[in-house]
Parts: sequence; C-alpha cells; structure tokens
Amino acid sequence: MIFFLGMIMSFVMGPSTSTYTLPSQVSSVVKLGGMAIVCLSMILGSFFVEKIERDAKILLLIFGVILLLVNVVLMSTYQY
Repeated sequence: MIFFLGMIMSFVMGPSTSTYTLPSQVSSVVKLGGMAIVCLSMILGSFFVEKIERDAKILLLIFGVILLLVNVVLMSTYQY
C-alpha cells in the first residue's frame, strides 16, 4: 500500500526535471520504504510467528530475502 502511495505522490507533485528532482526523490523514498517494510515483515515473521507451519516460514524467509536482494540491486543501479 505504501508503494502505491509513493506512486500517487509522484503524480501529485508533478513531473520532475533535471533541475527539479524532488518529486522523483520523494516518490522513490516512499516506494522503497514500503518495499523495505514488506521485506522486513516477511523475514521477521518467518522467525517470530509461531502459529504457522514450518514450510510457510521457510517460504516467507525465501521470498523476503529475494525481494530484499532485488530491492538492493534496484537501489544500486538507479540514481535515487
């Protein structure tokens, strides 16, 4: 949900130019923050939630780590 909020903020703040990059920077921070919350909740949930099965915990951990690695790669390749 926070990811889509970041996309909406980008539209509301208007287009960014080469000198005015604030809309894209704010949007990127909100979107990446939302994805970080999703990744961390998946990883931490796989360790601390006791009422789910072992297979579901392993899947949460794997998908959380994969999403985290994808986000790190995207953050390192883009400017913002």
